[in-house]
Amino acid sequence: MKPDDLPDPHDVFTEIAMATVSQSSARDVAQLVVDAAPQLVPADGCAVGVWQPGRDAFQILAVTANSTIDGLAVGDTLALDQEGLRAVLERGHNLREADLRHCHTPVARRLTACGLRSSLVVPVVANGAPVGFLAASSRRTDAFSAAHERLLVQVAVHLALGLEQARLTAESRLHHARLLGLQRVGQRLAASVAGDDVFDIVLEEAVRSVGGDTGTLFSWDDARHVLVPLRTTVATAAEYTVLRPGEDVAGRAIQRMQVTTLHDYQRESGDETPASKAGVRAAIGAPLVLDGRLLGAVTANTADPNKRFDDADMQIFQLFAGQAAAVMASVRRFETERRQRRGAEEAARAAAAVVSEMDQQRRLDLIIERAVKIVEGSAGSLAVTDGPAAHLSIRAQFGQHAPADDGVTPVAAASDTGLGLAERVIRERRAILIDGLDAGVTLVTAVSPLAPAVGPVRAGPPVPQPRSSIGVPVMARGELLGALVVEGAAGGPRLMTEDVPFIQLIADLAAVALDNARSLEREQQRHRHIDAVRSVTAELTRELDLPSLLDLILLRASQFVNCESTVVLLWDDATETLVPTAWRGLGDWVATTRLKLGEGAAGTAAARREGVVVTDDPRWQADIHPVPDEAGPTSVMAVPMIYQDRMIGVLTANRFGSDEPFSRRDLEVLDVFATQAGIAIENARLFEQATTAEALRELAQLKAELLNTVSHELRTPLSLIHGYSELLVHRAARLSAAEVAQMSGEIHASSKTLARLVDDLLDFSHLEHGRLNLRRQRLDLGEMLESMVRSFGSQPGGERLAVDLDAGLLVDADPERLHQVVGNLLSNALTYTSDGEIVVRARRDADRIRVEVEDHGPGLSSEEVGRIWESFYRGSQAAYLPNRGSGLGLTVVKQLVELHDGKVGVRSAPGQGASFWFTLPAA
Repeated sequence: MKPDDLPDPHDVFTEIAMATVSQSSARDVAQLVVDAAPQLVPADGCAVGVWQPGRDAFQILAVTANSTIDGLAVGDTLALDQEGLRAVLERGHNLREADLRHCHTPVARRLTACGLRSSLVVPVVANGAPVGFLAASSRRTDAFSAAHERLLVQVAVHLALGLEQARLTAESRLHHARLLGLQRVGQRLAASVAGDDVFDIVLEEAVRSVGGDTGTLFSWDDARHVLVPLRTTVATAAEYTVLRPGEDVAGRAIQRMQVTTLHDYQRESGDETPASKAGVRAAIGAPLVLDGRLLGAVTANTADPNKRFDDADMQIFQLFAGQAAAVMASVRRFETERRQRRGAEEAARAAAAVVSEMDQQRRLDLIIERAVKIVEGSAGSLAVTDGPAAHLSIRAQFGQHAPADDGVTPVAAASDTGLGLAERVIRERRAILIDGLDAGVTLVTAVSPLAPAVGPVRAGPPVPQPRSSIGVPVMARGELLGALVVEGAAGGPRLMTEDVPFIQLIADLAAVALDNARSLEREQQRHRHIDAVRSVTAELTRELDLPSLLDLILLRASQFVNCESTVVLLWDDATETLVPTAWRGLGDWVATTRLKLGEGAAGTAAARREGVVVTDDPRWQADIHPVPDEAGPTSVMAVPMIYQDRMIGVLTANRFGSDEPFSRRDLEVLDVFATQAGIAIENARLFEQATTAEALRELAQLKAELLNTVSHELRTPLSLIHGYSELLVHRAARLSAAEVAQMSGEIHASSKTLARLVDDLLDFSHLEHGRLNLRRQRLDLGEMLESMVRSFGSQPGGERLAVDLDAGLLVDADPERLHQVVGNLLSNALTYTSDGEIVVRARRDADRIRVEVEDHGPGLSSEEVGRIWESFYRGSQAAYLPNRGSGLGLTVVKQLVELHDGKVGVRSAPGQGASFWFTLPAA
C-alpha cells in the first residue's frame, strides 16, 4: 500500500481506541492493533512482542493475519540482541532500519530471509517502562519515514492502554475466581467430614487458584524436623518424599517462613529431583503457620514453560496457605479427640479383659488386640524376657507380621541374630517410633517426653502409605519385663507420637497381667520348692551314711538353685574354722581351704548366721579361690546349717559365667534346705557314733563266735584224725585189715572236712579283702554241671541227683571258682536233704543264664531266708546234723557269683524244700 493510498489516520485511531476498549484479552487487543497498523504505515506485516524477564527474551503475542513473514507465529520467542530489541527494551528508543541487508542482528537476518528490506520498531510503554514492542516491516527499502514513526508510536500508546486494561480485567477476573475458590473451599469443608477428604479439597483449590497443574500438601514433623507428604494431586508417588528445611520449594518456604517461587525449577532444584523428572517448570510453596506454630507446607507446580507465578499468585497462595493451616489444626484436634476417645475405649476394654478373663494367655492376647485396634494397626506382639541374659520370646500376638516393603524391621523380629524393635526398646529402656517414609531420614525417634501431635492423621489414595511401628517398654515395679510392639497397616494411618501414650497405657496393663502371672508363678514355684525340700528331707533322713548324705546334699542343692557347683563346709570346734568336707563342680584345691568367721561368703554367712548372696566378690579370689589360673564364680550364695543353736557348717552354691545372679528366692529355698540338711548331718553323725559303738560290740561278738566256731569245727575232724591215728600207731599190730581200712577212711574224710573248712576261711578272707582274682575262660556250663552231678553221684545220697539242662549254655567264667560255687550248693543240698530228688536246672533267659539247685528238704523260714547268705550263719536244722559246717559256704557262693557279675537268691518255705539259684551273663 502506498502512503498516499493510506486512510485518514484520525479514523484509524478512533477505530483502534473503540476496539481496544471492547477487548478484555491482551492477545485480542494486540491482534486488533497489528491488523489495523498497516492502514497507518506502509507495512507488509506487523507484530507485537511482550517481555519475558525469566527468559531474557520477547515472546510474540500477535502477528498480522496473512503475514508475509514466514516462520513467525504467536508464542515464538525472540532473543534479545545488543543493538536491536535490547535497545528498544532497555532504553525505550524507536528502531528504524532503512535497509535490513546492512544490519547483522538475528532479527534482521530473519526478516531479510523473508524478503523484507526495512523495519520500524517502537516500544510499548506501561507505567513508564517498556514492556514490549510494536514492529512493522516492508519489502521496500527505506519504506518508513519519521511521520510513519510518529504514527506507529501513537498506535503503541493505544496498544499500551489496551494491554493495561486487559491486564486489569484479567486480574479482576482471576481475583474473583480465586475468591470464589476460597468460598468453594469453605462450602466443601463445611459439608465434608473432618479428617476424611478435607486435605484433598484444600490442595485441589490451592493448585487451581494459581493455575498450577500439580501440588503437594505437607505436614511438619516436629520430632524429626522434616516435612512429611500428606496429600498429592499426582497419580504416582513421584513427589512423595520427605523434605528437610531448605530442600525443594516447600523446604525453602518453611526455612524463609514466606511464600517462595521457583521460576526455573530444573535449574534451581536440580534435574534429579522427582518433580524435575516429572517435567515441572515452575513451582510455588507457602508455609502453613497458625498461632506462630509451623504445621506444614503447600506447593503448586506447573509444567507449562510459559507459566510464571507472579505477585498476585503469591498473595492468593498465602490466603490458601492460611486456610490450609486452619484446616490442618482443626483436623488434628478432631483426630486427636477421636484417637483419645478410641484409645480410652480400647484401654477400658483391655482393663476389663485383665479383670474378667481368667485364662492368662487369653488375657494377654486380648490386651495385644486392643493395642492394635487403638491405632488402627495391622499387628502387634508382646515380647518378654526372664532376665538380662535371656533371649526374647513372643508371649502373645495379634494380626499378621510380614516384612515391610520399606525396609522397616518386622515387629516379631525377636531373635538371636536380629536386633528387632523389641530388642531395641528393651536395650534402651524407652519408647521408640519407627517410620518408613524415607530411608534418608532418621527413623528411630525417642518419644519420651512425648512431643505434641505431629504428622498426618489420614493417608488415602492415590499416595501409598508406608508402614510404621511403635515399641514401648513393659515395666512393673521398676523391673523391665519385655516390650510391646504395634505395627501400622500398609496404606493405613501412619503411627505418630501421639499414639505412644495409648500404647504405653496398654503396655502398663500388660505389665500388670505379666506381673500378676509372675507373682503367682513365683508363689507356686516357692510352694513347689518347699514341697520338694520336704520330700527331700525324708530322703536325707533315710540316708545315715555321712559321705553319701553329703553327696546327696550337694546334688539336691545344685538342683534346687540351678548352679554349677556346691560345697559343704563343716564347722571344726577345735580349730574354729570351716572345713570343706564335700564338693562338686570344683577342683580338689578346695580340700586345703580353711575359713574363719567373716572370711569369704561362707565365713560371712557363719558369722552372721544368715544367708548371703555375693556377686563378683573379690574376697572369693583371696580367701576361697587360691588358684589364679581358674576363673572364679560370678555369683556366690552361702547359708549356715544350724542345729539347736549349734553351728553345723555352711552350704554354698556357685554360678560360673552366668549373667544372672542368685535371687532372693534362691536364697530362701537354699536356706530352708540348709536347715533340713543340718538336721540330717547331725542325725548321721549320731548314727555314725552309735553304729561305731554297736559295730565294735558286734565285732567282738563275731570274733568270739568265729573263734568258738572255728575251734569247735576244727576240733571235730582233728579229734577223729588224732584218735584214729593214735590207734593205728599203738595198736596197728592187733588191728585187722578191715579195721585199718575203716580207720584210714575216717582219717581221710576228716582231713577233707578240715581242708574244706580251711579253704572256706581262706576264700572268705580273700573275698573280704578283694584279693581274689578270676581266671576267666569260655566254657560249656551244661557239660560242667553234668560232670559235677556224676562225680557227686558216688557220695552218700548222690543217686538222688538229676539234671534238667538247656543246650548251648556258654559262659565266660573261672572254671575252678564256678566248680566251687556249684559244689557248695550240691553239698548243701545233700547235707540238708535226707530223701527226695535233687534237681539241677539251667536255662537261658535273654542275655543271662540261670542255674537252680532244687531239693525237698525241711525248707527255710522267712527269717532264715533273709539271713542265709550271712557269714557264719547256719539254719536251725544245722544243730541236728553230724557235721554242721563253718557257715561260710553260702557266703562264699554269693561273693564268687557277684564277682562274676551275677546274682544269687533262694526260694523256700518251711516243709517245702529250698531252691537256691544264681545267674551269670551269657557268653
